[in-house]
Amino acid sequence: MRGMEPLLYDLSLNPMFVEQLLRGLADHILRTMAILFERFKFDGVAVSDDYGTQHGLLMSPNHWRHFIKPLLGEIYSLARHNGRTVFHHSCGNVVQIAGDLIDMGLDILHPIQPEAMTSSNSSAATAVA
Repeated sequence: MRGMEPLLYDLSLNPMFVEQLLRGLADHILRTMAILFERFKFDGVAVSDDYGTQHGLLMSPNHWRHFIKPLLGEIYSLARHNGRTVFHHSCGNVVQIAGDLIDMGLDILHPIQPEAMTSSNSSAATAVA
């Protein structure tokens, strides 16, 4: 909708725009989930957002925790409240936020990319695995 590069600039230059955009997207996802939970039986919810590169997060952990985590937490919470497993796909090295994802109720993280875990992150990658 915005493009990754402009959105990353917006985190610092237009934070209110980012908050409004992400709130609108989250609200749409939450409404859609509520309809699906009402109408269909299924085991889990799959979320797909790429938060990492081969070397680390696309944004600072603080930006992720401010802009993404609260809304993603609402999505995870609605799924968990409705008895669904939470599956999340994110490419790249997301070790810095893996604990946050688990604390929010994540059941399955896909994929954990060993090739994205540098030797400086190997102890953190082992802790997550």
